Parts: sequence; structure tokens; C-alpha cells
Amino acid sequence: MLLQQGISAASLKAIGLGMAGIINPENSELLQFNVLGWRHLHPLEILKKDFNVPAFLENLGTVNLIGESQAGAARGIRDVILITLGTGGGGMIMVNGKVLGGEIGHVYIDEGKAFQQYCSATSVVLSACSRLDQSPNSLPWFSSEAECPRPEIFFLAPAMNAP
Repeated sequence: MLLQQGISAASLKAIGLGMAGIINPENSELLQFNVLGWRHLHPLEILKKDFNVPAFLENLGTVNLIGESQAGAARGIRDVILITLGTGGGGMIMVNGKVLGGEIGHVYIDEGKAFQQYCSATSVVLSACSRLDQSPNSLPWFSSEAECPRPEIFFLAPAMNAP
């Protein structure tokens, strides 16, 4: 990817990596990454070895918030709540220009379920596709969960909510 952009690995001064999941800030260990089922990884060891430059790991929500506050939609704003919705769900909070610890996606909301278990694209698709088993007419275009189109499910939401 560097070469495609005309950048040589030798010109790198440092590498910053933002990853979703739970990160131990003391040793940069990725404790848990649910999307791929990863546990107890040390991605910085690989980067430092392959590129021989300092490497830093931070939670993806934090990286997104810093990017938005420096150069994006939240530039110049000192109090921000950033919510990310994708395969997982998360976000971070900034108060008076300082990023607070914690991760919104791992906040438990109800019955032992975290925010991302209600709001992520993955949870929305799984919930919608599971309705096939509960009500055969809820998605009349598809005959089984295996046929349920993951990306298209968001466009089907109005039909799913119809009486």
C-alpha cells in the first residue's frame, strides 16, 4: 500500500494503528477483537519488527475522535461525543478538549447486552435475518436466512416494520 502511494518504508518515522476492540494501554495488547474472534494479540511487535520504527496502538474510537477534532466535522469543538456504527459499534467522548477513557461500544445497556450488540450493522442484520424464522412473511423476498442479503437489509427496514 505504501508503494502504491509512492512512499518508501524507509521514509516512515512512526506508525499509528487504530483498532476496534479492547486494548490494554499498558502493553498495547489487543485483548479482544470480536469481529474476527482475535484474543491477546500484540500487533505492534509485528509492525516494529517489519518497519523498524516506533509504532503506537489506540482504540479506533479514540483515533476517529482525534481525527474529527483535528481535521474533521468536530474541528474547533471542545466537547464532542463521537459514535461509530459499522461492523461493531462504538465511540468516544471528549470534554474540554480531552479524550475521556472508556469505549461507548462496551457500555452495557440492558440485560447484559452492550451498546454495540444493539446498534452495530452486524446486530441489525442478524436481528433482521432471524425474523425469517419467527415470521415467514417478515421478509417475503427471501425463503431462508442463508438468502438474506446483508448489505441490502437496511433498505428493507421499512417493509419489515409494515403491519
